[in-house]
Amino acid sequence: MPGTDSVRGGWTAIEYALVIGLAVVIVGTVVLSVMAFLGDDAPTGKTTGQQRFHCLKCNYEFDALEAYPDLMSEGGFGPTTRLDCPKCKAAGTCVRMLQCPNCGTFFVSEQAKLGIVPGSGQDVPEICPKCKTDYHRWFRKKR
Repeated sequence: MPGTDSVRGGWTAIEYALVIGLAVVIVGTVVLSVMAFLGDDAPTGKTTGQQRFHCLKCNYEFDALEAYPDLMSEGGFGPTTRLDCPKCKAAGTCVRMLQCPNCGTFFVSEQAKLGIVPGSGQDVPEICPKCKTDYHRWFRKKR
């Protein structure tokens, strides 16, 4: 009968091929996961995923996920999002901070200070004040 040729122990050649294929996929997934976890060239670098903002009026810094938890459910914070300051109550004076992918330091985006929309062709270098890493160049190198 077709497909019933047993190789060993009653398994067909197709069943062996499926088991070997599944094993290769599982081992490959584990290896890639470990490499991504241990590798220092992950595209996010040393970023933590925090959404830090800085008030341009009073210099207060805060995590927007803690100060404005409801906004996350409404779609999150874009690069041009301006929030009201929870400390001095000034309207629209808080801009999103960048986190250096090299050293993890948060700093105020020059584009945000100048009101430049990312991708508008008016690119301004974003340099980490601590380690002098160029934020945009770091990510371009990692692609």
